[in-house]
Amino acid sequence: MSNETYKLIISGTIKEDKRLHIEIGQPSEGVKIMDIEQIRAFLCAGLSMVIRSSKNEGQAMRETIKHLENEFVDADSFKDIKRPEVDEN
Repeated sequence: MSNETYKLIISGTIKEDKRLHIEIGQPSEGVKIMDIEQIRAFLCAGLSMVIRSSKNEGQAMRETIKHLENEFVDADSFKDIKRPEVDEN
């Protein structure tokens, strides 16, 4: 990625069962659209910043890894995921 500005829109809803429903999107106009790998890189960088800003980085990192491991073990976590449509042109 060069010196271009990209934007992501992240919103979330806490469901009655305490699960968090997250939506990740991009503005439809005015900015360059990212592919899924670029989105993942942006989110990882953001997560790293949040962990580093925690009072206890080690604990924050352990909790984050545990959360990710639990998400990927539980197939229901991703049952309603919508894959972004990416224009390959």
